[in-house]
Amino acid sequence: LTPQDQAAFRRLALFSGSFSLDVAMEIAGDEDLDILEGVSSLIDKSLVSRVDREDGAARFRMLETIREFGLHQLRSSDDYAVVSQRFLDYYAELAQASVLATVGPEQTAWMQNLDDEVANLRLAMEIALEQGPSGGTRGLQVASGLWRFWLSRGLISEGHGWLVRMLEHGTEIPAMLEAEARNNLGNLNLELGHLELARQQYLLSRDLYRSIDDAMGMADELNNLGLIELLQSRFDSAREQLEESLRLRRTTTDRLGLPSTLSNLGDIAMVDGDLDTAEGYFLEAYQVRREFGNTRGIALSCHSLALTAAYRGDLQKAHRWIDEGEFHAQALNDAYATAILQVDRSLMLIAEHRVQGAADLQIVALRSLLRIGSQRMIAETLDALAGTCIAAHRYELGARLLGKARALRDDHAISISSR
Repeated sequence: LTPQDQAAFRRLALFSGSFSLDVAMEIAGDEDLDILEGVSSLIDKSLVSRVDREDGAARFRMLETIREFGLHQLRSSDDYAVVSQRFLDYYAELAQASVLATVGPEQTAWMQNLDDEVANLRLAMEIALEQGPSGGTRGLQVASGLWRFWLSRGLISEGHGWLVRMLEHGTEIPAMLEAEARNNLGNLNLELGHLELARQQYLLSRDLYRSIDDAMGMADELNNLGLIELLQSRFDSAREQLEESLRLRRTTTDRLGLPSTLSNLGDIAMVDGDLDTAEGYFLEAYQVRREFGNTRGIALSCHSLALTAAYRGDLQKAHRWIDEGEFHAQALNDAYATAILQVDRSLMLIAEHRVQGAADLQIVALRSLLRIGSQRMIAETLDALAGTCIAAHRYELGARLLGKARALRDDHAISISSR
């Protein structure tokens, strides 16, 4: 290998999984090293191979045994400190950019990009840990920015673990970043069924937002704390906090966060049996999510609107909402939203006396949710499956499943079912 090839080989070995040419040029290239030429030369020498995505976009990778040798060479060279810092900086910025991008019109493309880059994002956090306290801010930017990706891809426990490690690792973290990170850790705790841990993180986040006079952040925490009250059947307290969150969101520019609060207030109206009010909240949330092109949010709004239609006895309309929701969830390859909508569909099938079809969907959804780890949705799916067993006159199995759902709710202090 020429000296230029050796330098390119060393630096490109830092990438885990695969890399795109433009990112390699930004991280590994400089005025003394033409990465485009380096990649071409290394392909000719069979040290780098090209892999094409389904859409034709090119990515590149090394065999792991070859990469390990190159990485050892890089770590032994003067290049490592500079290139690894560029690597961490780049992926921290990518994760932060994804926070808004993954709720906007380019959501599908961004999720695909994060799928492609997930091994490098994990490596970036390892580099941050390796750097000690000086890497704390950048590492936390990666871990916090990815929370929605972890949830969408059914990797809640992994995302939770990274956030905990990064929050423990960092020192002198900016208040805004720590507030966002604790909020996002609360979100993952919520899905894992750790409601009291979620509440603690939301309270810490609220206090941090209050210290920097951030009204939009305060509205977010009021919404989240209200949701926990809702899930634990403290409806008056939930309504009070959610209505205050809604007031703050309407008096600030926080339209992006508005649908979450509207949807939670809609759930309270459903509990009250006020379907007109519930539908009004759900429709407004749906319209705002369409305005922003939030595909995943639209799918979740379709879930709420389907249940409202079902409670009104309009199963045809409920099926149409589920059809739309599944279209959006599957376009994103969103395992979590897809499982929720599968359970919704199963309830419609039960109402139509299509018991076996309902059971099949519920089992598929349950397997997915068990892998994801969302305890509250596992409990709801067990409830639904128990209802299917009872409809099929399998009373003993239905009773056992109800017992499992109840035990799960008791273990995690989750008392309400939205279904």
